[in-house]
Amino acid sequence: MVALPLALLAISAQGARPQAPKADIWPAPVPRVFASKGGMFGLRVIPQGDAARGVFFRLDAQGEPVTVWDRPMASNPVEVYISDYGHVATLDRWGSKGTKHALVMYGRDGKALADLTLPELFPDVNFAKNPYILVTPSSIHWTLNATVSFESGAVMRDETGFDRTESPVLRIDTLWGSKLRFDAESGKSLAQKKR
Repeated sequence: MVALPLALLAISAQGARPQAPKADIWPAPVPRVFASKGGMFGLRVIPQGDAARGVFFRLDAQGEPVTVWDRPMASNPVEVYISDYGHVATLDRWGSKGTKHALVMYGRDGKALADLTLPELFPDVNFAKNPYILVTPSSIHWTLNATVSFESGAVMRDETGFDRTESPVLRIDTLWGSKLRFDAESGKSLAQKKR
């Protein structure tokens, strides 16, 4: 379940764009645990001031956690996605969605590969006028009804006859039709599609 500011709970939809509240309140951040879809990897996010410490772990054969990396994160994220290969992507920062750290991608060693703002992700989008985006005093809620997931890398046979696995891809499909793709190994943007 994704935590949202308390003001969003009181919003009633009127047409395609809900009315923005005059104020919104974020609860105090608390430690949280996120898991990969397959359940092999997990990330503990421990708030530390405006940022957080991330403790990434895998499960051993007995189901016990084994720490893979433990390091400061770029922010205290709102949403976390973990690939079944150990890549991490975080969306937004606690207390202020859609500002700094809209997307941060971490490699399997925990180092940040990409740290992007919302205008860097969507340079042509007017967030205040987009009917699918809710703007509140603290945040730009760009992920409402977005689909975010890691896609497994495809296995292909190369010209030498050996199987080659492509890197997993982080996929973000927005309600307004923008589709972002990022290579999980490098954090680099792949083709961006607009509807």
